[in-house]
Amino acid sequence: MTVKVSKPALNLREELANLRKPSGIAGEAVLRADTTADAREAVELSNVADSATGVDVSGTVTADDLGIGCTPSRKAHITEPSSGTDGQLRLAYDATNYADYSYYSIDVAASNPFVIKTGGSERMRIDSSGNLGLGVTPESWNTGDYVTGFDMEGGAIFSYKNGANLQFNLLSNSYYSNAGYRYSNSGSASAHEISNGGHYFKVAPSGTAGSLISWNTAMKIDNSGNVGIGCTSPRNDANFKTLQIGDSSAAASQLVLDDNDSNGPWRIISN
Repeated sequence: MTVKVSKPALNLREELANLRKPSGIAGEAVLRADTTADAREAVELSNVADSATGVDVSGTVTADDLGIGCTPSRKAHITEPSSGTDGQLRLAYDATNYADYSYYSIDVAASNPFVIKTGGSERMRIDSSGNLGLGVTPESWNTGDYVTGFDMEGGAIFSYKNGANLQFNLLSNSYYSNAGYRYSNSGSASAHEISNGGHYFKVAPSGTAGSLISWNTAMKIDNSGNVGIGCTSPRNDANFKTLQIGDSSAAASQLVLDDNDSNGPWRIISN
């Protein structure tokens, strides 16, 4: 490893006389001072292994490049010399809170999130359950039903799996918690659920942030292509595709065909 400083800060040639080989060091420890034309001092420490303290420094320093476990081909180059493993850089707060960076992955330990910032502001967060927040902190999504959520300002996308029940959902102002759907913020909510081969378009009146949602299915398209507006089970007649408005619980339903005719819209009304 090479550490370089300017001459006014430290005269390494004078300080080298005070350096001693630490006790317990196995093998050869080499300390070398060098003065180059651009007025820099350098100390190189190589071939040091200390099982007691965990110090293990090996590699090659070429000009201004640092190689750990390898001859560097970049300014900083880390390679794990053991076959079948990858070189990793660990940034740690303590023994249990750290992140390991390798050539193909970032592994954040414990229950800590992975956060990306620009200009000091958080832009993206992945929590320990794998939920993603883009510009927001992920909500407290359900943890028992294989739920993965992707939160954004004003809405979310999430997938759900419980046995053979598979769902994909687009949500506005809502998320799926351990207790059920909740409002993300105060106001109305809506959802598009894709499950069992069908599409369910749901709405909910205004509610308070964090409170449970009671959905109303405004429209359904079943896996046979039948459409129900205001009903959850449109008729499924053989040889027909059905557009059904309302059901037996509705006092009346109507189909309105409107244009710019001065006579007004055409209506088909049930009673």
